Amino acid sequence: MKVIYPKVKSDSESRIYIEFYQNNKRYRLFNGSKINSEIHPNSYPVSERMEMGNLLASEVYQFLMSGLTLEQLKVSNLIKPNMIDKDYLTVALNNKLKENYTKKYKEMLQFIFNKLIED
Repeated sequence: MKVIYPKVKSDSESRIYIEFYQNNKRYRLFNGSKINSEIHPNSYPVSERMEMGNLLASEVYQFLMSGLTLEQLKVSNLIKPNMIDKDYLTVALNNKLKENYTKKYKEMLQFIFNKLIED
């Protein structure tokens, strides 16, 4: 896959962003959160933003060179490819049961889950 170095740009309000294309889709990142980076160029004074933008562009480029895509990072660790409906329901139920809900509500969720997955 051909990777082109991201461009550092500025908008009309002097906010810095990184622009690049991946899989024929344009991305504009104003910070590094989507690539698990702690760089936020727009939190710096205007005079330092371009320098921090270049640093973010470097990290984005390293991310792109690793072969990962932003879509891959969006997918939850719990959701796997080729899951069946029962698996999705199981993941959702387990997430709900871990939260701070009343015992009655959790019992109702479990009851509905059991009725849905009966064959």
